[in-house]
Amino acid sequence: DTKCSIGSTVSTILSDRYPDLVIVIRRRTKEGMKLSLRNQSGRVDLHRLVKEAARGIGRAGGHEKAAGALVTDWPLFKKRLLALLRRSGGNVPAKGRKG
Repeated sequence: DTKCSIGSTVSTILSDRYPDLVIVIRRRTKEGMKLSLRNQSGRVDLHRLVKEAARGIGRAGGHEKAAGALVTDWPLFKKRLLALLRRSGGNVPAKGRKG
């Protein structure tokens, strides 16, 4: 899927530019919200966090620095992911950022 490849490419480019941030690119599909996440610092294990955040609302895969997911409940996924990032010491966006 070309759109998925674009999201993957954009998240990789941004994570190279901002290695300490967790980058999330999302795109709405018929099946739900398709996500591409990156973090080059290695301070958080994205695979573990994304898999846990998607539990019961989608599926996820990847590895420590790059992960992807397809979720049916974006607000719940986002809430879970932010909580997991806070607990793991990952960078969490300031309140008011788009998303």
